[in-house]
Amino acid sequence: MNELLAINFLETLSNVQRFNEALGSLEMQGETGENRIGLIYGDFGLGKSETVRWRAAKDGNKIVRADLLWTPRDMLGAILNRFGEHVPHRTMERKDRLVEYLTRNPQTLYLDEATQIARSEKMVTTLRNLIDQTSSRLMLVGEPETDQQLRRYGAFYSRLIVKCKFELLTVIDFELVAHKIFDGQGFDIDPDAIRMAHNATQANLREWMVLLSHLTNLKRAGKINKLNPDAIRKADAIRSKEKRK
Repeated sequence: MNELLAINFLETLSNVQRFNEALGSLEMQGETGENRIGLIYGDFGLGKSETVRWRAAKDGNKIVRADLLWTPRDMLGAILNRFGEHVPHRTMERKDRLVEYLTRNPQTLYLDEATQIARSEKMVTTLRNLIDQTSSRLMLVGEPETDQQLRRYGAFYSRLIVKCKFELLTVIDFELVAHKIFDGQGFDIDPDAIRMAHNATQANLREWMVLLSHLTNLKRAGKINKLNPDAIRKADAIRSKEKRK
């Protein structure tokens, strides 16, 4: 989103707390059994990809971003490449090498933009077989329609043990982020300003981060000395002007 995401506030958000619970349930499945697949889904701008990047980095796991034009061969190659493994030419050799790697190095593999994968039965079947034959887990990250798309593939969907839908942020989420950023700086936070920001951004995390970035710049420039409704109006005017460009 922007540099403000470097601040460690993600764990305070309700979506992230529910994601951590879902991931914990997935990892409790261990390295055996077929039900080792999870799904995170929700609208754009709610922090799904950012949450996954944060958690994957924390746990030392890998993220692969799906592509609409992928074939099963392309997907297997991309995953192998992400692990720094040699990528054979033939599809079956790629699969065998990946099965060997994920069995030898059990982990949670994150596949972002999973909506691209969910459109193809061949892609979904390839992933199902991959997880069935390894000791690893798979966490898909997709858009709202991903859940419905995956329901078409019964053998795959039956292995989906956890789901976590990212919802619009709450006013409390907004307030927690603001306090994480501004506490200790002598910068008062007005609850009315938080509610105004929540409405102005339509409860979207990405837009809240943009607004907070402008608020930080206004504070540094000495143009605001507290987070009140007037400060939100000034920052939102800048945000609106940038959108019109």
